[in-house]
Amino acid sequence: LLASKIKKRLPVSAVYRFPTANDLADFTDRYDPAMSELIDEFRFHFGEGDKVLYCFPPYGATGIVYHTMSRFLKGYRLECFNFLDGIDFVEEAVRILLPESRKSPLILLGYSGGGNLAFEVAFEIEKYGGSIERLILIDSYRRMESVKVSRARHEQEMKKILTSDEYTVFFPDSHSRNKALQNGVAYAEYLCSVIEKGFVHAQIDVLRAHDDIPDPSRDRFGALRSRGKWSELTNATFHMIQGTGTHDEMLNEKNSLQNSILIRQILEDCTT
Repeated sequence: LLASKIKKRLPVSAVYRFPTANDLADFTDRYDPAMSELIDEFRFHFGEGDKVLYCFPPYGATGIVYHTMSRFLKGYRLECFNFLDGIDFVEEAVRILLPESRKSPLILLGYSGGGNLAFEVAFEIEKYGGSIERLILIDSYRRMESVKVSRARHEQEMKKILTSDEYTVFFPDSHSRNKALQNGVAYAEYLCSVIEKGFVHAQIDVLRAHDDIPDPSRDRFGALRSRGKWSELTNATFHMIQGTGTHDEMLNEKNSLQNSILIRQILEDCTT
């Protein structure tokens, strides 16, 4: 009977991938087959509330990863974005957000490479007269060098990410996995080409992971990057805050609660 119920709600492979009761329970809490449909959307949201937080996708190219965090940020509406192949992300995001930013200052959040996207969007919005109150970067590195990487290498890296425990839960079928891979490779190519040189008026807060990585350092592709050098790109204040978990685990079930508490403190500071 239990096996029958599990089969109806979960992919059979989950029973083998998560053999202990605790691990399977964690997977069950995060798993929702309907979320795979969001892979085709440019913009979607989690949670409800009058306060809005705009969330940009990490290296895996999807904002679906903010689903767990949304459970711990009650009262906030998380407007999330996917990086879709064939769409100029920054241009489209600015088109959507610029009118809203002229009504009231926006708060942008990005995890990993999503922080780089958030900065680029903030720079463009300010350039066209919009207002950004704050950039919250979850272990994002300012990129100071571009780097050439083969498409095959990007595909290899992205396949590892999309089959990890943190991502495979969102892509249970071949369509969503293939779409995620396509978007992820396009996103990786973008991130390897961008160098942050602009200047914003928004405050920047970096939530730092527990990884013992020197700053500045070089990423897996050899490009120079730094958490701390975001401070050079704003005329407002800059804060580095110690978060919980390694870089790859900051939004998982285990660490998302503690990091959400820190993010809520930042958000509440915005309203005081």
